[in-house]
Amino acid sequence: MRGRRVIGVVLSCAALWILVAALGTRAAEAGWVGRGGGLQHGGSGAPAATTPPAQGKAAQTKQEADAQARKVLEEMGAGKFGQVVGQMNGRMASLINAGKLSQVWEQIQGMAGGKYAGVVSSQVSESQGHQVVKLSCDFGQSLVPATVALDGEGRIAGLFFGQPKSKVAWAPAEYVHREKFEEQAVKVGKAPYELAGTLTLPKEKSPVEAVVLVKC
Repeated sequence: MRGRRVIGVVLSCAALWILVAALGTRAAEAGWVGRGGGLQHGGSGAPAATTPPAQGKAAQTKQEADAQARKVLEEMGAGKFGQVVGQMNGRMASLINAGKLSQVWEQIQGMAGGKYAGVVSSQVSESQGHQVVKLSCDFGQSLVPATVALDGEGRIAGLFFGQPKSKVAWAPAEYVHREKFEEQAVKVGKAPYELAGTLTLPKEKSPVEAVVLVKC
């Protein structure tokens, strides 16, 4: 866009990725299945409700749950998607198969800018008879948050990924002259579909073209 003055608006969806092929009502019934407006396979993009699992005490210890969740990520990184699906409980297994899990994993690696390299850190909590393991996963250029929920039998009841966070600090290109424009935070729409963004305006007061970028 060199040589042109533009008004730039970048809107960022707080997108969440869910590894589920058939969403909507079936996902809402599955317990520990949530999603947002990001990388999806079907659905309208509106958040889906979740059904809490049955009350009870998790059979696994936190150490066992942590080890299993790390193994799940390792197997996905090694392309062993059939083994991962084989560890899911009945509800999860009815929502996704190995082929679709593979496709989504490839998209996650593409968005993260690299291949899975391991778990950086993890935290385990117990909720309503489930062990919920939250992990920070290294994908080379980015860190991707992941959550693995394990039911009382140690089977995968939920598998969830968040947006990648770059490990490289952002810097403007050399041709960008920051003294010639100003930026301000904006919000578009109303809750629950409100988008936060940045409005970029040239300091020179004259008619300009406008560009709107939506990043999900």
